[in-house]
Amino acid sequence: MCPSLDDDRSEDDRTLLSLRDRQLRTVFEMALDAIAIADDEGRYLDVNPAACELFGLEKDELLGRCISDFTEPGFNFKQVWQQFQQPEKVRGEFQLVRPDGEIRVVEYAATANFLPHRHLLIIRDITERKRAEIKVQELT
Repeated sequence: MCPSLDDDRSEDDRTLLSLRDRQLRTVFEMALDAIAIADDEGRYLDVNPAACELFGLEKDELLGRCISDFTEPGFNFKQVWQQFQQPEKVRGEFQLVRPDGEIRVVEYAATANFLPHRHLLIIRDITERKRAEIKVQELT
């Protein structure tokens, strides 16, 4: 029995999906900015190598941790997280506290529910830029 055209298309579709999945995973892994996917409670479900470097943790140490684990004392994570999920897309700055106590200034772009109950965060370390801006202001 000869294979039908539908069988050929199904195989082509699977091949294209596999290629697309590999391309997306490569972009995720190779991005210079930190990328994280969090659940509805703000727990990290997946992170890229740049996120591990920014947080100063190995991937297995970061997964399952909550965003609030990396905030300054007194930061009302619960309120901010609830507000974030309303507009669906937000940008801002944040002071990230690494486990070693180092504070990094980051800017973020976050998209709520890019998939149901999954939230995408892109985080860029701007600590050095902020320090340079302060030095320039001091000179003027």
